[in-house]
Amino acid sequence: ENNRAYDALLPLRKTELARVPQVFEPLTSSDARGSVTTMGKFICSLLRSSLNVKRGRQRTHFVDSVLLMGGNIRGNTDYPQGSYLSLEALEAEIKADEVMAVVPMPGWLLAQGIQATHAGDPIPGWLQHDDGIVEDKTQNPPVVTQVRGRLIDPHQIYRIATKVGDLTNEQSTSWTYLLSPSDAAAGH
Repeated sequence: ENNRAYDALLPLRKTELARVPQVFEPLTSSDARGSVTTMGKFICSLLRSSLNVKRGRQRTHFVDSVLLMGGNIRGNTDYPQGSYLSLEALEAEIKADEVMAVVPMPGWLLAQGIQATHAGDPIPGWLQHDDGIVEDKTQNPPVVTQVRGRLIDPHQIYRIATKVGDLTNEQSTSWTYLLSPSDAAAGH
């Protein structure tokens, strides 16, 4: 029954959902477990933008950044120049049933969490982030210097959209030791 309902979407699979801005080209999801990919950055940036849109009289769901672990960007594809994001490409990159949450996180923990996954060998937890996160790549591992295009404040609380499971799956040692699953679910 479910498959039959989804059959109505089949003609839309190759329909353009979004043009890929030049800043994200060449678009690739290759090595998402060992580097920040342009596809990871593009998807995280799209999610951030969609969460920050004010809808009528509804409250906004403002977020400072979106972080997804590399295992969530799973297409392992190099897209041709001038590509667009289609439903088919989106489904190849991200599972359809992922659930995100917005969690408050101090700047120092945000920076340490990203740095912990960007140190050493590729891992499924290598954090992908939106285009508002800037890292100083002259240091090894890279150090987060900006969030939303502004210098990171270690004491500021940032609103981060991510999968709660990504906070507690032991891929980022900083988050694993400081956030228990019950704290993360409660937004602490």
